[in-house]
Amino acid sequence: MKVIKNVTLFFAVILMFSAFFINIIIANAVEKPDYLVLDELECITFDEKYVGDDVLLYLKKFLGSSNSSAYIKAVGSINPVYQFYGFCGLMRINSKSAASVFKNMILSESPVKLKKSEKITYSTIGKAITELLTISPSWLIGTTNETFYKETENFMYSAFNKAKERNDSDHKAAILKLSTLHYKNVVAKIHSEIDVDEDFAKKTPEDKLEISKILSTLPKDKRDKALIKLLREADSQILTNALKSIKEDDSANLGESLQNIMNSSKSLEVKNLAIEKYALIRKKDSIPVIQSMSKKEKNASVLSNLLTQIGKYGSKENSYEFLKLFLSPQYSDDIKIESLKAIIKVTYDTSPNDMFKTMLFIINNVGGKPAIFAINFYIENNISYNSNQILNRLRKYENDEMKTLALKYINRFAIKDGADILEKLKTDANEAIRLEAAKLYEKLAN
Repeated sequence: MKVIKNVTLFFAVILMFSAFFINIIIANAVEKPDYLVLDELECITFDEKYVGDDVLLYLKKFLGSSNSSAYIKAVGSINPVYQFYGFCGLMRINSKSAASVFKNMILSESPVKLKKSEKITYSTIGKAITELLTISPSWLIGTTNETFYKETENFMYSAFNKAKERNDSDHKAAILKLSTLHYKNVVAKIHSEIDVDEDFAKKTPEDKLEISKILSTLPKDKRDKALIKLLREADSQILTNALKSIKEDDSANLGESLQNIMNSSKSLEVKNLAIEKYALIRKKDSIPVIQSMSKKEKNASVLSNLLTQIGKYGSKENSYEFLKLFLSPQYSDDIKIESLKAIIKVTYDTSPNDMFKTMLFIINNVGGKPAIFAINFYIENNISYNSNQILNRLRKYENDEMKTLALKYINRFAIKDGADILEKLKTDANEAIRLEAAKLYEKLAN
């Protein structure tokens, strides 16, 4: 009996110790992760795809732990990666706590590695926090609230002024972009300090460049005044920024300024932008100027752009005959194709017969890439007209590209009149063409 009692006591002790250790294991398993799990991270990112799966698991545990003391420790460390993710954690659980550390974060110039693509770049904590709030990735910071933005408004304005003192135009632009989303009063303050009535000749090139970057955020009256003045500048970057800000509903009175840029700019990017914006605001009224410029233009990219604008805003009446000029031999295949694209746009709905006549002319008399483009147009738009003329053209078999196109055309419309083409291609030297021709021949025979 005594032995039984001793055995029972022994197992009871074993069970007690087992339960004790199991509780320790469970407690450790559910313990909220400390910020030291961030040791595995060498850089910060806004996109979880740039974090390894194993590390991402720990990072998400850290961010989802609601462990405010760990977040505050991380923010207070000297490691910028800790600081960044600690701030993210605070944003998820307590906007007031996040706001209390925001000033030091947004004004921080501590360097930090940032991964936004496969390549790691360098930024600062202040810039990273600005971009974080602009992108607002929910996996990092959850859902932000207006209280946070209200409490951090003054700090954001201070950050803008600090970036201004450092001549950090990129951070200024980033702060302004964020402010247009969440800090309307900051935007108003910044705009109130911009003087667009002053003679721009007295402004420094840096000041004019800065204004050009924020044109789209300015109140309409200030923006319109500044835009007119900036379009007179010679600097390519200023002009590029100013041109990009032009919208469809802007005044057609900008046309003269845009024409001056079109005729004088040595930058192809600026010239092409000016052409696009001129056509955008003048619409059909831009056609005479665009056509006049097209006749003299030697640069292929500019001429291609001009033809594109004619396609957008021209009509059969004012542009069809003009566009046919660019199908002549002195123009490259690429220009001929751009002309064909424009012809399609101005004739397809209102005068399809003219379009088909032009296509057949290209197929029968021009050949090369333009002919391939024209035949593909029939295929892609399911147009079976003119099949006899097209088959005759395809019977020239001049290269593998045209032979492959013949197979594509015959297959698309199941044209049995093309059987002789398939017979010919079944013996072609190119194995892929030969096999496809045999397969298609059998398909049409059944």
